Amino acid sequence: MQFSSPIFNRPVLETLVERIPSTSPNKIKVASGGRNLSVGDIVLLVDDTCSRNAWPLARIIETLSNSDGCVRRVKVKTKGGVLMRSINKCVLLEADQEKTQ
Repeated sequence: MQFSSPIFNRPVLETLVERIPSTSPNKIKVASGGRNLSVGDIVLLVDDTCSRNAWPLARIIETLSNSDGCVRRVKVKTKGGVLMRSINKCVLLEADQEKTQ
């Protein structure tokens, strides 16, 4: 895959390509044993109606877990307001530094 963006360097673009799920239903993989999303994380909100470079950024302000303790839904704040989204439609870009240390 060729990258020719003056904004991002090659390692950043390769990381984004690896993290963003494919829109093909045959290629979607369920992550097991991965890190739960948490309050303060920065995510991209997947939007099937537009290209990936137009997906909005958001900050997680609340998480909703199931009985197993796994986060299934999150409340996010975007520049347009507060939304509720499934974690399947969120791509983690940056973890909250205070939580990871």
